[in-house]
This record gives sequence, C-alpha cells and structure tokens, in this order.
Amino acid sequence: MDCLLFGVIILSCLVMLIVLTRRYFSSRRKLLKLPETWWTPGTENSVNNDIRPYKVTFSEEMVKDLKYRLKHTRPLIPPLKDVAWNYGTNTDALRKLLDYWENEYNFDEREKYINQYSHFKTNIQGLDIHFIHAKPNNTEGKRVLPLLIVHGWPGSIMEFYKIIPLLTSPKPEHDFVFEVIAPSLPGFGFSSAATIPELSTIQMSVVLKNLMLRLGHDKYYVQGGDWGSSVIHTMSCLYPQHVLGLHSNLCLVLNKWTILKKALTLLKKSFLSWEKTKKKTGFSILGEFGYFYIQATKPDTVGVGLNDSPAGLAAYIIEKFSTGTNPSYKYRADGGFLEKYTYDELIDNLMIYWISNSITTAMRIYAEHCTKSNRSLEKILKSHALPMFTSLLNTVCAYDPVGYGVPYNHLLFTDSLEPLVDVALQILIVTLDHDTTGGIPMEEGAVGDNLFINYLSRIHRDEDFQFVLKGITRLLNNPLMQTYLPNSTKKVHFHQELLVFFWKMCDYNKKFLYYVLKSSDVLEVLVPILYHLNDSRADQSRVGLMHIGVFILLLLSGERNFGVRLNKPYTATVPMDIPVFTGTHADLLVTVFHKIITTGHQRLQPLFDCLLTILVNVSPYLKTLSMVASTKLLHLLEAFSTPWFLFSAPTNHHLVFFLLEIFNNIIQYQFDGNSNLVYTIIRKRQVFHALANLPSDCNTIAKSLSKRQRRHMPASTSNENVSEAAMEGSHPAQPAEPGTLKASLLETPGIENMTEKESAHPLSPSVSIDINKLITNRSERESKTEDIAEELMNATKNSVWVPSSDWVYQWKSKLPLQTIMRLLQVLVPQVEKICIDKGLTDESEILKFLQHGTLVGLLPVPHPILIRRYQANPGTTAWFRTYMWGVIYLRNVEPPIWYDTDVKLFEIQRV
Repeated sequence: MDCLLFGVIILSCLVMLIVLTRRYFSSRRKLLKLPETWWTPGTENSVNNDIRPYKVTFSEEMVKDLKYRLKHTRPLIPPLKDVAWNYGTNTDALRKLLDYWENEYNFDEREKYINQYSHFKTNIQGLDIHFIHAKPNNTEGKRVLPLLIVHGWPGSIMEFYKIIPLLTSPKPEHDFVFEVIAPSLPGFGFSSAATIPELSTIQMSVVLKNLMLRLGHDKYYVQGGDWGSSVIHTMSCLYPQHVLGLHSNLCLVLNKWTILKKALTLLKKSFLSWEKTKKKTGFSILGEFGYFYIQATKPDTVGVGLNDSPAGLAAYIIEKFSTGTNPSYKYRADGGFLEKYTYDELIDNLMIYWISNSITTAMRIYAEHCTKSNRSLEKILKSHALPMFTSLLNTVCAYDPVGYGVPYNHLLFTDSLEPLVDVALQILIVTLDHDTTGGIPMEEGAVGDNLFINYLSRIHRDEDFQFVLKGITRLLNNPLMQTYLPNSTKKVHFHQELLVFFWKMCDYNKKFLYYVLKSSDVLEVLVPILYHLNDSRADQSRVGLMHIGVFILLLLSGERNFGVRLNKPYTATVPMDIPVFTGTHADLLVTVFHKIITTGHQRLQPLFDCLLTILVNVSPYLKTLSMVASTKLLHLLEAFSTPWFLFSAPTNHHLVFFLLEIFNNIIQYQFDGNSNLVYTIIRKRQVFHALANLPSDCNTIAKSLSKRQRRHMPASTSNENVSEAAMEGSHPAQPAEPGTLKASLLETPGIENMTEKESAHPLSPSVSIDINKLITNRSERESKTEDIAEELMNATKNSVWVPSSDWVYQWKSKLPLQTIMRLLQVLVPQVEKICIDKGLTDESEILKFLQHGTLVGLLPVPHPILIRRYQANPGTTAWFRTYMWGVIYLRNVEPPIWYDTDVKLFEIQRV
C-alpha cells in the first residue's frame, strides 16, 4: 500500500513538473525594468538618506534575559540510539552548545570582535540597510576594486569576518586590492524588514544596487553564496553596466530535461528498491530541504517559536551548519560542525539573529521567493545563460589548434584545450537548439523561449562578428592545411559541429549573415565546405555532412554578395580529387557540384535541386567561367536532357529548367566575360536543338522508355577538355566500409519548402511561385560515373509514372530556350564564317573573337533576376535537430557514456 501511495505521489509530481516546465518554456517574456519599490509605505517624507555609523551592542538587559532563557530551557528529549543527526539536531550535542552559550561565551569580548570593522546604516527605498565597509589601509601602487559580498540563510555578515582581512590586504603579486562592502540583506540582522510583501532576492538586488551607487561605486565586483548568489546573479542580469565580474559559491544548473529524467527514473525504480532509489536519485539530498518547504509556506508560524527560545533557535540553525559543512556529518553524534567552526563563531551568528529579532523576517525570503509574481520574474532572470553563452562562444572562437606553429607540437605536448573546445562546441549548439518556426516574431528587447538564441541574435558589433567569423574559419580550414612536413600540423575533428554552429549563427542573427557576405572571409567558409562535400560524396555514412554543407551554401547563395565574391581567383592548394583548373571560386563551386552529381552516393539525389538552385542564384553575378566549369555545366545538361531520362519521372525535367536558367542568366547579364561558356554552348548546340525539337508523341515516349541498354556519356571533342586523371589530390572518396556506423536522418525537406523565390532588384515586387513536387517522389538512383542519365533513369524505373503527350507538351512549351536559340542564331553563322574565311583551327582564336563580340540589341529583353532565398521551415528544423543529436551521439561513443542509460535518440544501423 505504501509503495502504491508513493507511486501516486511521484506520478502527481511528475505531471506537475511537466505542466510547469511546459508553461515555463512556452511563454514569451520581456525583460522588464524593475521598479524601485518603497518597502515601508508612509515613511517617504521622514527618511534620512545619510550614511550613519552603527555599533552592535549587547545590552546588559538583553544578556540577562538571554541567560535566563538558556538556564530555564525545558528538558531536551534524548535522541534515539545510533541515529546521530539523521532525525535532525542531536540534543546531546545541542546541550553542550547551550551550556557554553550560557556559561562560557564572553559577551563583552564577542561584542568587540563583531565591531572590529566599521558598521554603517543608510536608508534605501524605505529600508535601513546595515553594512560593513572595510577599506584597505595601504593602496600605494594598487588599484582599489569595490567588492560587494552577500550572505544567505542561515548565515549573516559573520560569514565574512575571516575573509575580509585577506581581501583588503595588499599582495605583492597583485596590482589591486579590494574595498569590501558586506551588507545584511533586508530582514536579516540589523537591516530592517519590509512591511509589505514581494521583497524577494530579485527586489533585493535593486536595493543593493542603489546601496553601491550611494557609496559612489558605479562599477564593482560581486560575490555571493546561498541566497546571496541569487541576489548577485540577478544584479549581473539587470545591471551589467555596473557589475564588472561575478563570483558565486552556489551554482545550481538545472533544466527541464534533467528534472524530468530524475522524475522518470524515480517512477521507474521506486517499486523495486526504495533505498537504492534514494541514493541514486537525490532523495538523500531532498531530505535535507524540509525546512525549505516550511519557510516557503509558513515562515511566521515557525518563527514564533524560534524567536522566543534561544535553544530552539540554536537547534534550528546549527543543524544546517552541520549538514551544510559536510553531508556525512549527520552520521556523527557531535554533528561535525566543530571541525570547521568554534562555539564562539557559531554563537556569534546566533547572536545576530537573537539580538536583532530577525529570524522570522529572514525566513520570509523563502516565501517571497515562491510567490507567483516573483516566479514570473525568476523565469526571466534566474538563469546563467548569459555568462555560460559568452564563455562557450569565447572558448570555441578563441581556440587555435596550431598554437605557435611548431611542427609536430601536438605529438610532443598534450593539448588540453581541444577536449574542452570540443565539449564546449557541442554544448553551444545544443543550447541553440530550438524550434522558432511558430511564426511569432522576436520583438526588440524581448526574451524568447531560448535565452541563448536571444543573446546570439543580439550580437551586433563588427568586432564581435569578426572574432566569431575568424574563429569559425580558422577551425574549418584546419583540416585543409598543407605543410612540407607530413602530418606536422594538428587536425581538429569537430567540423560537423562547427557547420551546425555557423548555420545557427547565420539563421538566428541576420546581421552576422550580412557581415559574412560583405566580408571576403566568406570564401574561407566556402572552400572547406566544398572540400568536405567532395570528400564525403561517396561515403554513405557522411550523407548528413553533405546535406548541411549544401544547406549552408543555399542560405548564402540567396544574397547577391555571395555571387559577387565567387569571382575572386582561386589560388589555394586544397587536396581535392577534382580536375586542375585556373579560374575563380565559382569554377571550384561548379566543378565540385558536377563531381557530386556524377560520382556521388545514390542517397544524394534529393540534393540535386538544391545544388542547381545554388548555381541559379549565383549565376547572374559570375563574370568569367573557365572552360572546365563551362564544360561541366553543358555535361550536366546533356545528361539531364536525354529523352528517356526526362520521361522517366514527373519532375526530372525541372533539372533542365534549372540549367537553362543558369545559361540565360549568364548570357543576359555576364555575356562579355563568359566567352568560354558561349563557345561551349555553340559547340554543344545540338543539345539545345534536341530539346527544342523533343518529340512528344506516345510512340516516341514509349520507345525512349523501352531502352534499357547501356548508354555512355557523350565525350567532348574540345581541346580544352581536361582529363579526369589530372587530379589535385591523390585520395578519391571511397564508399563506406562494412561496420561503419550510420545515423538515420529525417527525409530532406523539398526545395519548395526551403526557398522562396524573390526578385533580386529591391524596386521589383516579390514574385510568388509554386514549384511543388520539385523533388518529391524521387526514388534513389544507382551511382554510375559513366552515364548520369542512365543511372537516374534506373533509379526511377520502378515507379508507376506513365508520361503522356499532353504532359510532355505542357512543360516543353515552357522551356526557356528563346535567349539561347537567339544567341545560336546570331553567333553560329559568324563563328562558321570566320573559321572558313581565316582557316581557324585553334580554339583560342575563336575565343578571342567571342570576347570582342556583342549581342546588345539582339537578345530578348533581359528577364528579371529571381533568387530563391532560404526560408525557415519545420522540415529543415527537424532535420537539423536530428542531425545535431546524431553527431553528438556518435562523437561520444568512446568512452561509452550512453551505456546503461535510457538515451535512445535514433537507431544505429550497420552498413
């Protein structure tokens, strides 16, 4: 029956936790400026704002009354045998402390001890705030740093008596010394209490901020423990312009997942072994927090007894000093507190509560903390998100694996930073994981569900953008570094996490995206992405890396500056197995994409539309394509325009539309510098004529589809054609070996869901298009380097698609061939004539002729430049979440941290 009751209780708590966490993480909040509330209404006009000296006094009358109460304490109930402090304060140990308090505690000497520092009071917001102000005696050659130190419960200013001399005494090795301000929290000790409710730690932070301003300190450092930690943390969040640095000796890091995990573990194991559950789920710690629930609900009730009985006050407080010093001390009969404190020090703290009559008002801090209004503020403020976010970001972006550049230094010395950076980067991308596709825009100054995303989106200074971008590009390019000494440079292996972070940075902070695009460093992002795309194209275990690389390029290609930057000459020596060429980064882009399409793994077929969309977006800005890149583009058109491939699936013809749009953009907007492409179009003019005359009758369609024999890719007769054997690298990508781990990713979102077609001209209205089913219902293809069309047709031959004449005529009539056919109509006769008249056989002469030619006034009116920009969508968000957790899971297999856990993010397949 007890087990059943316990299960019901745990289940109820679990439901409550789920409801509370959902309410917490689903609400959108604004960071409000807290009012400076007057906490003693009616006294506004009678307050003295001066800073007044104060002295702690033990009056003779008070001492006499206290000793009388101690002497006449009612008999204490003896503890049970061998329970020590497990049931609370052990009365045998308590009796010794009470006897010392009554008979040996020297009230006069302890009064002098307490007053050894300068005490003051001043009125802040209607509250007489008591504080110690300890200034350093010798400041010659030292910077004086103001330091606010804040206590908690059941502590007091007595906590700091041993540390103050250490802080205010100059040290030879430091060029600074502290000026210490140690206040009693409102309602604690000699600080007056509020006469109205809602004075929580959040409101106390306002009071202490005003105290520091009154003392003339606009900027200062803060330190706190227990409730003091909550106060100083709130100060750092609300007043970052004042708080220079924060130190806390009570840091609790909890999130909804850890809470739910603990609750679920309890529910699962509670019926099996109660003792085991207590040890493994924190019930032993939970048992020490009974006082919290009493003080959070009925502080005044328990305060009556504690305020009237010094024995009760001592019993209540020293029990916290015992377990607070060391949880294991509760198994000792003496409580163990004398290991750290003397009787005098313990009683000094008790005296602060006794003579100030403040135990009740001090305990109210718990009740005020748990009020509804305060919890609403806590949702905004009680978070270590900002310091954690900046620490993670700085750790990642400041890391340089090369160090001083000494060859083989990574073999001689252990790099302790790399594991830290690796974990920091993983934590950073996890904290930025959030579904922001709900359609609720972020208002200026609003704090969204995810504070980390909010802080990231608010980065705006160019120097910060430069720091982040330099850090990302330095780490992304690290695996590409080439040296004369083999393996002499350290290589990092968290490029996937870096790409996820770069994506999130661009997606959540558009100012950063625009900064990247206007900077030439965008090419430092492009090259390593293309390197990883090329290197991973045939490895099915790295399909996810291929997707994220293409997604990033799709995001960048939606902006004009990216296309313009691609015209920079490519001079790097990156080890990639691609044809050697002399050209620009645009040529590298085209060449790598061609390699992916022709020799990539079959699972990459859904990316073809994205690859061609990227080329379409940048094509209006490509000033000069090399012969290699031009040949590759025509090669793709030649393969995709094969009749039996076009008729094999209902969307295959879209690939041809993309390629024709690329050619049209370059001809219309960049004709003068693209003689290589124009020449290649002229040489391959039969491809365009075949498209224009594509038969659409049923017999021809059936005959095309019936062909199953092996087809080979048409060979180029150009002298500029470069052999595939001429490679920059000597290690082509290999298929995944047996046993490779592969994470099951979600299906890639269709290009129609990832992009929105817009005019590239600001004055032109946006053009809305419907390109549904652009890549949907495509089966996987078999990868054959000899024949693209054959491989794609084979991949779709099992579908039930049956083309019709009307369907062929419908899209054939919309093929954008007018510009290209007009170019051929004008230039082909001219080229043929000059070849005959001058007997030209050298392609270079023809290229020179085309370079000086013009089609001004001869081509159709230029069409508007339309760019397909990435737009956030649930499909991409879900894909990124799956991919990110998959990377983290697989990167942390050794050591097996997931072993014997309930973490089951996805299935692990062996391929």
